[in-house]
Amino acid sequence: MSKITIKDNVKFILQEKGLTQIDLAHILGVSKQNIQHLLNGNITLEKLDDIARALNTAPAELIADPPLERRKSFIQRAEPTHTTLTCPHCGKSIKITAED
Repeated sequence: MSKITIKDNVKFILQEKGLTQIDLAHILGVSKQNIQHLLNGNITLEKLDDIARALNTAPAELIADPPLERRKSFIQRAEPTHTTLTCPHCGKSIKITAED
């Protein structure tokens, strides 16, 4: 599994709090483009601290790999697993979604 990035952690925390990058930008008083620039690897420790405070979390939460259960939850929301089958009786498509 690939390493979780600051961007992934911020995205996950925003989802948990029901916020968007635009909301985060408003809280910090910057543009959405500035937030995207920061989250794409152009972040200073000062900005990391600002984002952590805005999200009411510790800076370590933004840089650490999350626990496995949190990672599974994030991956499932980001990439749901589903299969579409066709009913042999009526011919309708049936979408089946896998859950843990």
